Amino acid sequence: MAKNPRSARCVVSVFGSGGCSEDSDEFLTAYAVGKVLGGIENIIVQTGGTNTGTMKGVRLGVCDSGKATLLGYSTWGMQRAGLPLYPDGAYPTGQRCVLPSTITRNTRLVAEADVLIVLPGMGGTLIELLTAFLMCWAPHEEEQLPRIIFVGDYWKTLLAEWKFPTGQSVWDYFNFAEKAVTIVDRPEEILPLLPIKDQHA
Repeated sequence: MAKNPRSARCVVSVFGSGGCSEDSDEFLTAYAVGKVLGGIENIIVQTGGTNTGTMKGVRLGVCDSGKATLLGYSTWGMQRAGLPLYPDGAYPTGQRCVLPSTITRNTRLVAEADVLIVLPGMGGTLIELLTAFLMCWAPHEEEQLPRIIFVGDYWKTLLAEWKFPTGQSVWDYFNFAEKAVTIVDRPEEILPLLPIKDQHA
């Protein structure tokens, strides 16, 4: 996977639910992930750009740490629908970017990433995850794969139960490159997995 052409820094895209409440475990985990990532100067954190659920938690965590660059990718359709988006000027180290469509947004989040962090979610997160699988993990691809980090075993459990007519699970089908897949229990475990030279705050 090609490095983000705008920067030599590590690019981390975060996927997760926009629907969880701010007092939920999912939100608190997302905030903790943002705090970990936000404490590193030489990374760019990219998210889906909705100012709700886990994406809001990640934004607040990154902003409270204040060192990483944060990019929130929304779409014209999200704006027309009146969805709550990352407000302009809401964070000192990044910006909100508006893209033409959800397909464009998901493709960009995957294509520019060195690392994909996947939090629990629903249909939208599943589409983002499958976009990553299809773009980066097709068995015939020879390019370097971005690391995918699952926070908790939510997605492994779900995808292991989803089976093709052959009986093979979706998890087993796409998990041919096991070294690029990691499941962590706590956000702090993400830090040593990032491909950066200096991880100190």
